[in-house]
Amino acid sequence: MRCFISIDIPPSILETVSSHQLFRDRCVRWSSAPPHLTLIFLGDVEEQKLPVLYSTMDQIASNFSPFDAVIGGAGAFPNAHRPSVIWIGFEDAGESKRLHTMLHETLTASGISLKKENFVPHITVARVSCRPDERTLSSFMEIHGQKNLGMINVREIVLKKSELTPKGALHTTVHKSSFQDR
Repeated sequence: MRCFISIDIPPSILETVSSHQLFRDRCVRWSSAPPHLTLIFLGDVEEQKLPVLYSTMDQIASNFSPFDAVIGGAGAFPNAHRPSVIWIGFEDAGESKRLHTMLHETLTASGISLKKENFVPHITVARVSCRPDERTLSSFMEIHGQKNLGMINVREIVLKKSELTPKGALHTTVHKSSFQDR
């Protein structure tokens, strides 16, 4: 099963972003997947490893209290001059990075193979297939580069199954692990 661990983002928080003219450019495709912050991309996980994955998620989540995160700012990977991904920022007091690190270390130790990656908290909002209009891209970055879209309260991490379809990725929630109110 192809899957990842994430934090779900309410779609309503991105409504003002999706209306920008950049997303009408033929080179830019708005993400069809519900918005989320990917903490760990697991790739294909064998069914027999799922119980270990669930218990690891539950154990790690029990070490966290709910926390707030600011959604806002914008950027592109690898950069704004040659973007392949357009993203909106996710800023917290370090909890998402701590979650990523704990998940990576614990899952690797339990035998789930993961590649080491530089974790940059972000929400992918679009994929870029060719070079978009530079003025439109600049306008988007100017408007949304420093814009605060709102705050969310993060209360859980979610395991999502990811199925690739011709219309984009289809994500289904498989398991949720809640943080502990303290």
